[in-house]
Amino acid sequence: MVRVSFATIVSVLIASAAAQGTKIRYMPLGDSITEIVCWRALLWRQLQDAGYKSVDFVGSQTKDTNGAGCSKNPDYDKNHEGHGGYTATDIASRKQLVDWLKANPADIITMHLGTNDLTRGRGTNDIIAAYSTMVQQMRDSNPKMRIIVSPPTTSSATRNL
Repeated sequence: MVRVSFATIVSVLIASAAAQGTKIRYMPLGDSITEIVCWRALLWRQLQDAGYKSVDFVGSQTKDTNGAGCSKNPDYDKNHEGHGGYTATDIASRKQLVDWLKANPADIITMHLGTNDLTRGRGTNDIIAAYSTMVQQMRDSNPKMRIIVSPPTTSSATRNL
């Protein structure tokens, strides 16, 4: 099995989109993993260091991340659509993503959702159905959108992002 880093995947997508010479709108979407875990700051720094200066993180939220390493990246783009405690099934059924994408269109989305669904006893089929609904909402917003889906994870796994 080949392990590819998250930053590498995002960089490849951004590089292919950047070839068009326009600003890339990137939406970190999810629950508290997106809202408060340090991966956004670390990814922003890695993208900047790799020369991807045309990346604009988008979303209605600007809550700062916390944790080790985040203080080394105080100038990162803090926009995101991370909402602590939210579930994939609720976001899909309430069509919240539709409004978020209208307000903040995106070219690339990373979706970190499903952990709260699992801890609240929602079944795999319900979570997959919610993912399918949200992917369709993303496609309706931008048919060329690039989508990265991170599977639900445990809190111990998020420390290694």
